[in-house]
Amino acid sequence: MKQFENFWDRKSLKSKLLLITIPTSIISSMLMLIFGYYIFSRYEEKMYQIARQNLRLVVTKMENELIEAEELGMDLITNETVQKALKSEQTNIRTKRIAMDYIRMAQQVYKVMQSSLAKNRDVFSISIFVEDEWYYVGNANRSYDASLLEQVQFDPLKNQNGMLWCAANYPTRRLYGIRSIKDIYHGTFQNEAVLVMEFDLEGSINSALKRSLDTSFAQEFAIYNGEAVIYSDISLNSGMEWEKDFDHKIVAVDKKRYFAAYLNESDFGWKYVFLVDYNDLFGAMQLMKYAFFFFALCMTGISMIYCHKLSLLITNRFDWLLGRMRTVQRGSFSVEQRAPLETQDEIGMVCQQFEDMVAALNKLIQDNYVKQMLIQENQLKVLQNQINPHFLFNTLQTINWKAKEKREKEISEIAEALGKLLRYTLKEDNDPAKLSKEVEVLKNYLFIQQVRYGERLSVCMEIPKDMKDKEIPKLSLQNLVENSIKHALENMLKPCVITICARYTDKGYEILVEDNGPGIRKEFRGEQTEDPEKCAGLGIGLKNIQGRLQLLFSQDSSLEIRNTGHGTLAKMEIQKREYEDGETEKEGNSGR
Repeated sequence: MKQFENFWDRKSLKSKLLLITIPTSIISSMLMLIFGYYIFSRYEEKMYQIARQNLRLVVTKMENELIEAEELGMDLITNETVQKALKSEQTNIRTKRIAMDYIRMAQQVYKVMQSSLAKNRDVFSISIFVEDEWYYVGNANRSYDASLLEQVQFDPLKNQNGMLWCAANYPTRRLYGIRSIKDIYHGTFQNEAVLVMEFDLEGSINSALKRSLDTSFAQEFAIYNGEAVIYSDISLNSGMEWEKDFDHKIVAVDKKRYFAAYLNESDFGWKYVFLVDYNDLFGAMQLMKYAFFFFALCMTGISMIYCHKLSLLITNRFDWLLGRMRTVQRGSFSVEQRAPLETQDEIGMVCQQFEDMVAALNKLIQDNYVKQMLIQENQLKVLQNQINPHFLFNTLQTINWKAKEKREKEISEIAEALGKLLRYTLKEDNDPAKLSKEVEVLKNYLFIQQVRYGERLSVCMEIPKDMKDKEIPKLSLQNLVENSIKHALENMLKPCVITICARYTDKGYEILVEDNGPGIRKEFRGEQTEDPEKCAGLGIGLKNIQGRLQLLFSQDSSLEIRNTGHGTLAKMEIQKREYEDGETEKEGNSGR
């Protein structure tokens, strides 16, 4: 098994397809041939049964006529007139002299014989042999005489009951039924005479053949009595085997093939042979058999050629795809013409998708190259401008020192808060940031804004202590408060109150920033696409926060800003990823 697996692994896809399809095709053809052979065998068996049945019908009808002839002979020899005429103690037909009683008795015997002859059309003549005299009725052309009894050696068989059927020569067209006439009228049972009945064997056979079910099969017929051929349409030099027992066989007679059906079921102990011209019986089927086998062989060859062509159609495109992969592996991402590969099957789609992938990869490489160039350019600009933040921090530090020297505490605090805010903003820390750090930065921002707006701005914070370590996007809280100042404080005359709070939810936690301003013109939700111009600056910053929420946390995290009827509420809902659900739930329970 391991050797076969190694052999299979070493073969190409084309060889594998051929190893699968060609044996399958050959096996299918072999099964078709076997099935055809079975069908033809069944047909030949059926033809044999028909021929044998036809033979049995012919034999049965012929033997029934022979039995009728025997019964006719039995009626004749037991006839009272015949029995009286043969008795030797009184005037009878044995008498040599001519007398009226003799003539009258002979006429009565002739009359009985003629009456019996008329009862069976297959009986040509009836004769009664009495010592050296014989009485005959039937065909005017007599085919036998008293020598027939010597020829068949009947004298030793006189004591046997029943009729002996024999022929003057073999083969013959006529049979002679011979039996002894005994004295049964007076009970002596002596042999008084011999009855001979001439039977038309050929006529009986032809009549039976005409009355058979299918005369188209009647070709040759023969009868064998165990010693000689009694009747035959077959040449005696045909080489037919009579002694052996066959059911059926193919024989050659006069250079012609015949289908021979044998029958041993006879009341007379004879063997019958029925010959049917093989071409008449099986000629059409033989032609069909050869045509079927030729067609099966042709189909096998065509299927093998088809399998080879089909394997080429499949493997050629795989070879093309393999060559393209090797080309790409060498670093060439040029897209070739795909006209020969524009097919609707899966292989064509794979080839087309590979070309699309190469084109997309080539474009990605080009875009990445351009981006890298831009990144390098920006990095150069950043290095060139690194002095600007340091110069700004140093300047704010100088202002802070001067304000302290002049004892301008407010100016000093503003400069210090601005410096801290600017330093946190420019710090390269990654998102997210802790809530406590964001609140600290927000306080610096609010200090500057409260100096600017005075009593018009009031801020209330409700941040639970156990949520100080929670994470939110960097500068998102300051952005939401700035949004409230811009759209609430600057658009109202009364003092603006901003409330900032944090709380746990079922799936995480949320940060809320609410003001008592006039509200916004259009509500914002994370799933909507906002127009920055129509939203007066809301769109860019808020979409930025929304995108960072989903990147830093889960896709279910969202930002929502809506009117409350008495102001604007900004709700930043944060949900942890699935692997953090247990921790989030635990922390949420502890905060409630």
